[in-house]
Amino acid sequence: MQASVAALTERDREVVGICLRAAASDRIFDHDVEYPTIFGLLPEEVAIVAAAWPEPPQRDGLRRGLDADHVQRLAVSNALANLLGYPHGYHSAFERFVGVAEGEVRAVSDRWRLATGAAPSDRDDDERTDEREV
Repeated sequence: MQASVAALTERDREVVGICLRAAASDRIFDHDVEYPTIFGLLPEEVAIVAAAWPEPPQRDGLRRGLDADHVQRLAVSNALANLLGYPHGYHSAFERFVGVAEGEVRAVSDRWRLATGAAPSDRDDDERTDEREV
């Protein structure tokens, strides 16, 4: 287990797993040409990380040359960031679509960013204009 994963609490790891599965599904993010641009990975690779979480994924199924630990960090970081910040239109129904309250995901994201050496997010998401009808 990576040190950044080990630094999370058991509940944090559970929340990350839920977020990875949500990000890998096509309920929130379309699996179109934009997905690899916003995640840096293919949907199938995020699904592989989600299935292996909290352990790093096996190299089977990952594109040649990708490091499993790097893929895990990238998938977790981008799943958390995109669920919280990407204008997917589901913020008003976040908990229903993701499975965890947005505030809890934000707190876990900040702890993950700290564990990986990134600065906590300073984004203010109080004014959303990207809501979909749900």
